[in-house]
Amino acid sequence: MSIESKSIKRSWVKRVWPALALLVACLLAGCAADTQPQHTAENFAGQNAEAGKLSEQALIMMHQGINRMAYQQQFLLLTRDSGIPPRQDLPLEHTVQRVAAARALQRYGEAMQALLRQERTPEATAAFNGLLDNTQLALGMFLPVMVTKQIRAMGETLGQRYYFQRKLTRVRLLMNAYQPVVGQLAGLLAEDFEANGSGYMALYLTSAAELRNTARQVLDDPQTGASRRRQALEALNDAEQAEAQGQALSTRMVGMVTSLYAAQQETLRNLDEPVDAHPALEEYSRRVSYAGRLMPLLSLPAQGEVNHE
Repeated sequence: MSIESKSIKRSWVKRVWPALALLVACLLAGCAADTQPQHTAENFAGQNAEAGKLSEQALIMMHQGINRMAYQQQFLLLTRDSGIPPRQDLPLEHTVQRVAAARALQRYGEAMQALLRQERTPEATAAFNGLLDNTQLALGMFLPVMVTKQIRAMGETLGQRYYFQRKLTRVRLLMNAYQPVVGQLAGLLAEDFEANGSGYMALYLTSAAELRNTARQVLDDPQTGASRRRQALEALNDAEQAEAQGQALSTRMVGMVTSLYAAQQETLRNLDEPVDAHPALEEYSRRVSYAGRLMPLLSLPAQGEVNHE
């Protein structure tokens, strides 16, 4: 290579290298700017999916527990007056509605995750249909036609190259479209998990109190035989355990669902104006984790056995 060629090459490198360095720096900065909101959205999506799953598990456990305690009470002594005013059973429609609310929250998280990954799989596509179907069941009404079309289109266009570079835009669109529903779902679930409310937890705790009082009356009766006394002791233990666990579950589940809406708003704002601190999302994540750690420890009467001697 001639001296002149080497000189031209060095001159070209000197001119091009700063421009390349600047381009790389800009790309890295852009990636960092996009990554922070995406991580925040991924966190929120994952928490929603977990919160919905935990809510459904809790509702099913309470439903089973109520039935089991009612059976124990009837088996223990059909004619005994527990001294607790009986509460009317919840209609089947209530159960369907609340389970649908929990599933809608889970599908909301899964739909967000699908948009962020832009992977077209049967499970990802089903999340959008499940979101719409369960929302309709939970609220007892259809979403506006425009919102329904938008959400269905998101599921149908997953994985298309055009949208792969617009993941956060699609997530923002879903969150904006679904934002009014988020507060309604949280309200429905909080009502059911509230110990002093009119839903499942209130009925669950009343069932436990009725069983406890009935068992004590049987134990206080001097005519009670050994076999019936053993059944009453078992029922009393189940009832007291159910009351303690129900109160703990109520506190954690109400705390979880009531922190959802603030986390939704904060995550949505962060998509437009990224910030480092996310106190509402951190609180929501903590509440979801707090509820999740309790669930495996619960041994409600629904999971026990009744002595049929």
